[in-house]
Amino acid sequence: MADTTSHFKFRPLIEGELQLSRYCSVDLSSANPAISAALIQNPADCEAYLEDYCQQRHAGVAYGGYLENRQLYEENSLFQEGEARSLHLGVDFWCAADRFILAPFPGRIHSFANNRSEGDYGPTLIIEHRRAWGATPFEGYSLYGHLAESSMAAWKIGGSVQAGDRLAKLGVAQENGGYAPHLHFQLILDIEGRQGDFPGVCAPSDQSRFQENCPDPLPLLGLSNT
Repeated sequence: MADTTSHFKFRPLIEGELQLSRYCSVDLSSANPAISAALIQNPADCEAYLEDYCQQRHAGVAYGGYLENRQLYEENSLFQEGEARSLHLGVDFWCAADRFILAPFPGRIHSFANNRSEGDYGPTLIIEHRRAWGATPFEGYSLYGHLAESSMAAWKIGGSVQAGDRLAKLGVAQENGGYAPHLHFQLILDIEGRQGDFPGVCAPSDQSRFQENCPDPLPLLGLSNT
């Protein structure tokens, strides 16, 4: 999957936050007593919590969440059909709204959609990455969720993407599924024929299958899990 020669190269995803020191990790799992479903479901309160969290650490972006077991989905029916889904399969990047998202690797636009259900991704972009198309450490797909609706007009299936290109702006709660502004970033090896969508949360019993197909993005972004 990875080219180990560039394994730890820092690849910023948020325009204006180009230094590694501006990114701090945050725990939104059930192990963090400051986090509750009620907090996450109130975008204004959640945004205020994360803004204060970053300010205390002199950071501009809070990130984390890969394979976190999150209680924040408990009150949303989208995640409660059958066995409840609670394991987060990507990494979230929390920062102020209307920030531009940057492509970490070159590729081509595979698909996109506006997943409008409450608690879903909202505007979602999927990019395919192949080494034959450019110098990428990853072959597969990257998913970008919770984007701004206004960004969708510029997306074209098959459109070329270079590392560092602007992909979209972050969406606000009214368009991003009902969350404080953030990017859901996820790597996928097998897209399984899906277009503009892929599960970002799985049931604990499905962890092995999804973990194999959706590897941890942090090493390829040059970020630490702690």
